Amino acid sequence: MNNHTISNLLKYIKAETKENFSHQEIANLLEIDENILKKVIENTTPVTGMPNMEYYRKEDIAEWVEMLLEKHPDTITSILVNKSKLKTCPVYTYLRPANIIMNLKVAAASNAIEEIINAGEKTNLINNRNKFLQLVLTREASHTTAMGGGVAFPHPRSASFEIVKTTLIMLGISKKGVEFNAVDGQLVHIVVLLAVPNLRMHLQLLSRLVTIFNSDTFKNEIINSSTEKEVIEKIEEREMGLF
Repeated sequence: MNNHTISNLLKYIKAETKENFSHQEIANLLEIDENILKKVIENTTPVTGMPNMEYYRKEDIAEWVEMLLEKHPDTITSILVNKSKLKTCPVYTYLRPANIIMNLKVAAASNAIEEIINAGEKTNLINNRNKFLQLVLTREASHTTAMGGGVAFPHPRSASFEIVKTTLIMLGISKKGVEFNAVDGQLVHIVVLLAVPNLRMHLQLLSRLVTIFNSDTFKNEIINSSTEKEVIEKIEEREMGLF
Protein backbone atom coordinates (compact mmCIF):
# COMPACT_ATOMS: atom_id res chain seq x y z
CA MET A 1 0.00 0.00 0.00
CA ASN A 2 1.43 3.40 -0.95
CA ASN A 3 1.32 6.49 1.27
CA HIS A 4 -1.10 8.61 -0.75
CA THR A 5 -4.06 9.90 1.18
CA ILE A 6 -7.51 8.68 0.22
CA SER A 7 -8.29 12.05 -1.35
CA ASN A 8 -5.22 11.81 -3.57
CA LEU A 9 -6.09 8.24 -4.49
CA LEU A 10 -9.54 9.32 -5.60
CA LYS A 11 -8.04 12.20 -7.56
CA TYR A 12 -5.64 9.90 -9.38
CA ILE A 13 -8.36 7.33 -10.04
CA LYS A 14 -10.72 9.96 -11.40
CA ALA A 15 -8.00 11.21 -13.72
CA GLU A 16 -7.16 7.61 -14.61
CA THR A 17 -3.44 8.34 -14.50
CA LYS A 18 -2.71 5.24 -12.43
CA GLU A 19 -2.25 1.87 -14.09
CA ASN A 20 -1.95 -0.30 -10.95
CA PHE A 21 -4.22 -0.37 -7.91
CA SER A 22 -3.97 -1.92 -4.46
CA HIS A 23 -6.84 -3.85 -2.86
CA GLN A 24 -7.99 -0.77 -0.96
CA GLU A 25 -7.66 1.35 -4.08
CA ILE A 26 -9.93 -1.05 -5.97
CA ALA A 27 -12.60 -0.50 -3.33
CA ASN A 28 -12.13 3.25 -3.76
CA LEU A 29 -12.22 2.88 -7.53
CA LEU A 30 -15.54 1.02 -7.39
CA GLU A 31 -16.66 3.33 -4.57
CA ILE A 32 -17.70 0.51 -2.29
CA ASP A 33 -16.61 -0.46 1.20
CA GLU A 34 -13.44 -2.59 1.29
CA ASN A 35 -15.19 -5.23 3.41
CA ILE A 36 -17.89 -5.54 0.75
CA LEU A 37 -15.21 -6.02 -1.89
CA LYS A 38 -13.60 -8.78 0.23
CA LYS A 39 -16.99 -10.48 0.57
CA VAL A 40 -17.45 -10.46 -3.21
CA ILE A 41 -14.01 -12.00 -3.70
CA GLU A 42 -14.71 -14.69 -1.09
CA ASN A 43 -18.08 -15.65 -2.59
CA THR A 44 -17.25 -15.64 -6.30
CA THR A 45 -14.74 -17.25 -8.60
CA PRO A 46 -12.17 -14.56 -9.44
CA VAL A 47 -9.76 -14.24 -12.32
CA THR A 48 -6.61 -16.28 -11.65
CA GLY A 49 -4.53 -14.57 -8.98
CA MET A 50 -7.00 -11.76 -8.38
CA PRO A 51 -7.49 -12.18 -4.59
CA ASN A 52 -3.85 -12.55 -3.57
CA MET A 53 -1.97 -10.13 -5.78
CA GLU A 54 -0.68 -6.98 -4.10
CA TYR A 55 -1.48 -4.71 -7.04
CA TYR A 56 -3.86 -5.05 -9.96
CA ARG A 57 -3.85 -3.50 -13.42
CA LYS A 58 -6.82 -1.42 -14.57
CA GLU A 59 -7.49 -3.88 -17.38
CA ASP A 60 -7.44 -6.81 -14.93
CA ILE A 61 -9.97 -5.05 -12.70
CA ALA A 62 -12.28 -4.50 -15.68
CA GLU A 63 -11.83 -8.13 -16.78
CA TRP A 64 -12.59 -9.36 -13.27
CA VAL A 65 -15.80 -7.34 -12.93
CA GLU A 66 -16.93 -8.33 -16.43
CA MET A 67 -16.36 -11.98 -15.55
CA LEU A 68 -18.48 -11.49 -12.42
CA LEU A 69 -21.21 -9.88 -14.51
CA GLU A 70 -21.21 -12.91 -16.78
CA LYS A 71 -21.03 -15.62 -14.08
CA HIS A 72 -22.50 -13.91 -11.01
CA PRO A 73 -24.77 -11.11 -12.34
CA ASP A 74 -27.04 -10.93 -9.29
CA THR A 75 -24.13 -10.65 -6.86
CA ILE A 76 -22.14 -8.03 -8.72
CA THR A 77 -25.19 -5.98 -9.65
CA SER A 78 -26.27 -5.76 -6.02
CA ILE A 79 -22.76 -4.61 -5.09
CA LEU A 80 -22.02 -2.12 -7.86
CA VAL A 81 -25.52 -0.71 -8.24
CA ASN A 82 -27.09 -0.92 -4.80
CA LYS A 83 -24.13 -0.56 -2.41
CA SER A 84 -21.97 1.94 -4.24
CA LYS A 85 -21.32 5.08 -2.23
CA LEU A 86 -22.08 7.23 -5.28
CA LYS A 87 -24.81 6.51 -7.81
CA THR A 88 -24.18 6.57 -11.53
CA CYS A 89 -26.63 8.50 -13.70
CA PRO A 90 -29.34 6.24 -15.13
CA VAL A 91 -28.75 4.64 -18.53
CA TYR A 92 -31.76 6.35 -20.12
CA THR A 93 -30.31 9.81 -19.46
CA TYR A 94 -27.58 9.04 -22.01
CA LEU A 95 -30.05 8.05 -24.72
CA ARG A 96 -31.47 10.22 -27.51
CA PRO A 97 -33.17 9.11 -30.75
CA ALA A 98 -29.79 9.42 -32.51
CA ASN A 99 -28.42 6.78 -30.11
CA ILE A 100 -30.94 4.15 -31.27
CA ILE A 101 -30.69 2.08 -34.48
CA MET A 102 -34.04 0.42 -35.04
CA ASN A 103 -33.06 -2.05 -37.77
CA LEU A 104 -29.46 -3.22 -37.99
CA LYS A 105 -28.76 -4.22 -41.58
CA VAL A 106 -25.93 -6.71 -41.00
CA ALA A 107 -25.64 -10.20 -39.52
CA ALA A 108 -22.00 -10.35 -38.33
CA ALA A 109 -20.84 -8.89 -35.01
CA SER A 110 -17.96 -6.87 -36.46
CA ASN A 111 -20.23 -5.33 -39.11
CA ALA A 112 -22.94 -4.57 -36.56
CA ILE A 113 -20.41 -2.84 -34.30
CA GLU A 114 -19.16 -0.77 -37.23
CA GLU A 115 -22.72 0.15 -38.24
CA ILE A 116 -23.52 1.28 -34.70
CA ILE A 117 -20.31 3.33 -34.38
CA ASN A 118 -20.99 4.96 -37.75
CA ALA A 119 -24.45 5.93 -36.49
CA GLY A 120 -22.83 7.15 -33.28
CA GLU A 121 -20.92 9.80 -35.19
CA LYS A 122 -24.23 11.65 -35.56
CA THR A 123 -24.22 12.27 -31.80
CA ASN A 124 -21.01 14.33 -32.18
CA LEU A 125 -19.60 12.53 -29.13
CA ILE A 126 -16.98 10.46 -30.96
CA ASN A 127 -13.52 12.01 -31.25
CA ASN A 128 -11.72 9.21 -33.09
CA ARG A 129 -14.00 6.86 -34.99
CA ASN A 130 -11.26 4.57 -36.33
CA LYS A 131 -9.56 4.16 -32.96
CA PHE A 132 -12.90 3.54 -31.29
CA LEU A 133 -13.80 0.81 -33.79
CA GLN A 134 -10.39 -0.81 -33.45
CA LEU A 135 -10.60 -0.94 -29.65
CA VAL A 136 -14.12 -2.40 -29.63
CA LEU A 137 -13.27 -5.05 -32.22
CA THR A 138 -10.08 -5.97 -30.31
CA ARG A 139 -12.11 -6.40 -27.12
CA GLU A 140 -14.70 -8.50 -28.95
CA ALA A 141 -12.02 -10.72 -30.50
CA SER A 142 -10.62 -11.56 -27.06
CA HIS A 143 -13.97 -12.68 -25.64
CA THR A 144 -17.54 -12.22 -26.82
CA THR A 145 -19.57 -9.55 -25.03
CA ALA A 146 -22.77 -11.50 -25.71
CA MET A 147 -23.97 -12.52 -22.26
CA GLY A 148 -26.67 -14.88 -23.47
CA GLY A 149 -30.36 -14.37 -24.00
CA GLY A 150 -29.96 -12.45 -27.24
CA VAL A 151 -28.15 -9.34 -25.95
CA ALA A 152 -24.54 -8.12 -26.26
CA PHE A 153 -22.65 -5.21 -24.73
CA PRO A 154 -19.64 -4.45 -26.98
CA HIS A 155 -17.21 -1.88 -25.61
CA PRO A 156 -13.52 -1.02 -25.54
CA ARG A 157 -11.61 -2.56 -22.63
CA SER A 158 -10.43 0.90 -21.60
CA ALA A 159 -12.08 3.97 -23.10
CA SER A 160 -10.56 7.44 -22.99
CA PHE A 161 -11.39 11.00 -23.94
CA GLU A 162 -9.22 10.40 -27.00
CA ILE A 163 -12.04 8.38 -28.57
CA VAL A 164 -15.20 9.88 -27.02
CA LYS A 165 -15.97 13.33 -25.61
CA THR A 166 -18.07 11.87 -22.82
CA THR A 167 -20.05 8.73 -21.99
CA LEU A 168 -21.63 7.25 -25.11
CA ILE A 169 -24.31 4.54 -25.14
CA MET A 170 -25.73 3.29 -28.44
CA LEU A 171 -28.42 0.63 -28.92
CA GLY A 172 -29.02 -1.37 -32.08
CA ILE A 173 -31.93 -3.74 -32.72
CA SER A 174 -31.93 -6.68 -35.14
CA LYS A 175 -35.05 -8.81 -35.56
CA LYS A 176 -33.15 -11.29 -37.73
CA GLY A 177 -30.29 -11.54 -35.25
CA VAL A 178 -26.52 -10.95 -35.25
CA GLU A 179 -23.90 -13.67 -34.79
CA PHE A 180 -21.83 -12.77 -31.71
CA ASN A 181 -20.65 -16.31 -30.86
CA ALA A 182 -22.71 -16.12 -27.69
CA VAL A 183 -22.05 -18.74 -25.03
CA ASP A 184 -25.64 -19.99 -25.29
CA GLY A 185 -25.44 -20.23 -29.09
CA GLN A 186 -28.24 -17.72 -29.61
CA LEU A 187 -28.18 -14.89 -32.12
CA VAL A 188 -28.11 -11.39 -30.63
CA HIS A 189 -31.12 -9.14 -31.22
CA ILE A 190 -30.14 -6.23 -28.98
CA VAL A 191 -26.65 -4.72 -29.20
CA VAL A 192 -25.80 -2.09 -26.58
CA LEU A 193 -22.47 -0.42 -27.33
CA LEU A 194 -20.88 1.77 -24.69
CA ALA A 195 -17.74 3.83 -24.22
CA VAL A 196 -17.20 5.37 -20.78
CA PRO A 197 -13.95 7.28 -20.09
CA ASN A 198 -14.27 6.74 -16.32
CA LEU A 199 -13.68 3.11 -15.24
CA ARG A 200 -16.02 3.24 -12.23
CA MET A 201 -18.84 4.65 -14.35
CA HIS A 202 -18.14 2.02 -17.01
CA LEU A 203 -18.52 -0.80 -14.50
CA GLN A 204 -21.62 0.73 -12.91
CA LEU A 205 -23.36 1.37 -16.23
CA LEU A 206 -22.49 -2.10 -17.50
CA SER A 207 -23.94 -3.70 -14.38
CA ARG A 208 -27.08 -1.58 -14.75
CA LEU A 209 -27.46 -2.65 -18.38
CA VAL A 210 -27.10 -6.34 -17.47
CA THR A 211 -29.88 -5.93 -14.89
CA ILE A 212 -32.15 -3.98 -17.25
CA PHE A 213 -31.89 -6.57 -20.02
CA ASN A 214 -32.15 -9.72 -17.92
CA SER A 215 -35.86 -10.09 -18.70
CA ASP A 216 -37.01 -11.92 -21.85
CA THR A 217 -40.32 -10.06 -21.71
CA PHE A 218 -38.58 -6.70 -21.63
CA LYS A 219 -36.19 -7.65 -24.43
CA ASN A 220 -39.13 -8.61 -26.61
CA GLU A 221 -40.75 -5.25 -25.87
CA ILE A 222 -37.61 -3.47 -27.03
CA ILE A 223 -37.28 -5.61 -30.17
CA ASN A 224 -40.91 -4.94 -31.09
CA SER A 225 -40.81 -1.19 -30.41
CA SER A 226 -41.89 1.02 -33.29
CA THR A 227 -39.81 4.15 -32.69
CA GLU A 228 -36.58 5.30 -31.08
CA LYS A 229 -38.59 7.34 -28.59
CA GLU A 230 -40.55 4.26 -27.56
CA VAL A 231 -37.31 2.33 -26.93
CA ILE A 232 -36.00 5.09 -24.66
CA GLU A 233 -39.30 5.37 -22.79
CA LYS A 234 -39.39 1.62 -22.16
CA ILE A 235 -35.81 1.64 -20.85
CA GLU A 236 -36.58 4.59 -18.59
CA GLU A 237 -39.71 2.93 -17.21
CA ARG A 238 -37.92 -0.34 -16.47
CA GLU A 239 -34.83 1.33 -15.02
CA MET A 240 -36.87 3.55 -12.70
CA GLY A 241 -38.77 0.48 -11.53
CA LEU A 242 -35.58 -1.50 -10.85
CA PHE A 243 -33.51 1.17 -9.14
